[in-house]
Amino acid sequence: MNILSALFSKTPLSHLQLHMEKTCACLAKLKELCDVRVDNDLTKIGQIAKKISELEHDADLIKNNIRSSLPKSFFFSIDRINFLEILALQDNLADAAEDIADLLILKPLKPLPHIEEKLREYIDTNLDATWLLKEMVFNLDTLIEASFGGPIAIKMHEQIDDISLKEHQANLVKKDIKKMLFSQAEDLHYSDFILWLNFIEEIGRISHFAEKEALRIGMLLNSK
Repeated sequence: MNILSALFSKTPLSHLQLHMEKTCACLAKLKELCDVRVDNDLTKIGQIAKKISELEHDADLIKNNIRSSLPKSFFFSIDRINFLEILALQDNLADAAEDIADLLILKPLKPLPHIEEKLREYIDTNLDATWLLKEMVFNLDTLIEASFGGPIAIKMHEQIDDISLKEHQANLVKKDIKKMLFSQAEDLHYSDFILWLNFIEEIGRISHFAEKEALRIGMLLNSK
């Protein structure tokens, strides 16, 4: 079954969850890409980057179908504007994965062994925020069935706090990595330094976007 045929007969929430599946697939591949980056295997880097682009395109097809098929007004527990705002924030995550992949195929990152341990922590912390967000999105069914209350609402508020904490922790690690990078700036070619700086900043967008979507879902909780 292809992406478009899978969309038929699904509820708006199922569409959002399908989009999240593709988004997380992008980010899982990004994790793989960051791991193989250390070996400077340009062929493998190119193959994984191509797969990320294909998954991001699948996510875009789902997003565009939702936007074009969602009625101006429809009977659903989440109104149209809020639903589309959540979708747009979620789509930023897939875009971020593709943007980072595009960076890594421009030019191999010059190896900086003293950064690698902190970098792995940084990448994992950013991705952890997204895995928590995915759980939230897939719990929206239960939340709606509970009329936005009860234990599931309490759990979601806790998850929002957890995602915000991940974003904060990622920012702290980012500052450490940037200090390490700047300490070696004189030993790096300007293009290598800029590529590293952009890579670090782009990775940080992942937890930022995850937090923004989680907080948007939290606004729904607070308005019910």
